[in-house]
Amino acid sequence: MTSVGKWPRIRLNPLGLSSGKMHRPTCENQMNNDSPTYTVGGGKGGTGKSFITASLGTILAQQGKKILLVDLDLGASNLHTFLALGKPQISLKQYLNREVHDINDVVIQTNQPNLSVISSAGCSLEIANLYYAQKVKLIGAIKKLYYDYIFIDLGSGTHYNTLDFYLISNEGIIVTTPEPISVENMFRFLKSIYLRKVKAVLKSYGLNIICQEYLNRVKDSPVKSFSHIMHFVKQYDAENNANIEECIKDQKIGLILNQFRWQVDKSFGHELTKICNKHLYFNYHFLGNVSSDHKIGDATMKDRVFVNEYGYAKTAKEMCNIAMAIVDEAYEPELSLPLVS
Repeated sequence: MTSVGKWPRIRLNPLGLSSGKMHRPTCENQMNNDSPTYTVGGGKGGTGKSFITASLGTILAQQGKKILLVDLDLGASNLHTFLALGKPQISLKQYLNREVHDINDVVIQTNQPNLSVISSAGCSLEIANLYYAQKVKLIGAIKKLYYDYIFIDLGSGTHYNTLDFYLISNEGIIVTTPEPISVENMFRFLKSIYLRKVKAVLKSYGLNIICQEYLNRVKDSPVKSFSHIMHFVKQYDAENNANIEECIKDQKIGLILNQFRWQVDKSFGHELTKICNKHLYFNYHFLGNVSSDHKIGDATMKDRVFVNEYGYAKTAKEMCNIAMAIVDEAYEPELSLPLVS
């Protein structure tokens, strides 16, 4: 087997173990509970992540599930608006500022039985740039919460905090719209998630320096394909009896095509999913289309929850189908990732 690019063969025990065998490390932000946790993200703002999160939570709560929604769109929170909560009087601001010490003290019960939310409303604009220690504290606290389902609503973009929040769980949801700009930003987000996970997994094997040098080399060279990175990983696995590739590829991501219109081919979401599975090295599946509906805005203006106010609407029924698809999934809480500083 030849090395990737100019890399020499690597023969070392990154964990300093006396035996020649590699042991899978324990990752520092592995979920500590059995709560099925889904992070909801996407590359572009305005794709409907908060609407999707609020709708999924409300539908599952109506079915008797104990649901927690966490708004980690720090600095641009609006999940509470889709839940018709007004402006919450308590939020993550109090927890991050150490006004309260238990994250359960900032959990708000909504008007929907079984549905609770942790809002980030009222946080300063600077809160989007959390310090590393604050991020570790927040992720650690979320890991200790127990609900039937936890959905984490994230902001747009590829800031490291957003990527690390998305990778809290091995189960993720990506929300995009059919517009070319939105799809392009979705792919950029997924590439960023992939590279962040590669770096974090290699860190868990004690390969921080090699990871950084390799990713820098890929960035500055014509070799930018993910296949070259996986070739590097497979080479290391073969030479060191490791399972890095397995750790990287255990991410499951469901795609939702929001603001769907009749002009768009109904198979578009499935085709996007095929492309992702072919080129982006995670496990992707299509959750469904969600039709564009002006009644979503009407519900917000009337301070109502859309799926409650317009449960008969096509969009609401599509959201119900997606919620059922999530419930029917076999959730597998496996090792997640260490945080990358």
